[in-house]
Amino acid sequence: MCFVLISESMSAQVRLRLLPSVRCLFDEPIQVKVAGLRSKQVVTMRASSTDERGLVFNSSASYRADDRGEIDLKASSKGVGVISQSKGCDIALSLAAFVQGIAAVVWINGCSSNVAIPLYYKNRQILSPLMFNLSKVIPTESGAKLVKYVLEDPLAEENQGSVIPIERADGHFLFVASEDDLNWDTLHWLLRSPVVWGGEPKAHAAAELHLWKKMQDFLLAHLSCSAAHTQSKL
Repeated sequence: MCFVLISESMSAQVRLRLLPSVRCLFDEPIQVKVAGLRSKQVVTMRASSTDERGLVFNSSASYRADDRGEIDLKASSKGVGVISQSKGCDIALSLAAFVQGIAAVVWINGCSSNVAIPLYYKNRQILSPLMFNLSKVIPTESGAKLVKYVLEDPLAEENQGSVIPIERADGHFLFVASEDDLNWDTLHWLLRSPVVWGGEPKAHAAAELHLWKKMQDFLLAHLSCSAAHTQSKL
């Protein structure tokens, strides 16, 4: 991950430190500290990371230095995180329901139905698509769109063919749902405009840390992992 500090006037004495080390595994928390700023100076911290597929993730936040010209992101009211994006139309959950040998699935803010496009297996359609109604998009004062209500009702009789039959699955499921989720995860690229996601940055970051531990416990409980693998954190 790369961190960049931006300000209108930056002194050569500004120091950015990553603790306990600049090198760490992706699930190990690091502490970011900045020193050498002017008292109460406002700066913007930008973070970027590139995954193994070459996809770049970015985030940014503004901070005000304390009286000593220092910033500690751990103690600040707004933290720096990496914004992820979801892929596919609930295909992973569909495969977990239909394909044998999948022992455990973690599903975060997913849909209970196959969304937008039909799902085929061996040239045979196994799920019809749950469609959306763009007339239900709600504009907001910020210009971002609220899309929470655009999906059709999966429980309606005409949409029964889109419901993912997880009762057929042999594996275990950990379902995670955020209370303030306002988005249907794959809609933003269809609208080609910003959408309202919901949530609050500090609470979201804390929830991610809590969830990561829960996910590790869940996977360790239902997957066969040797002691060597669990200790490596890989």
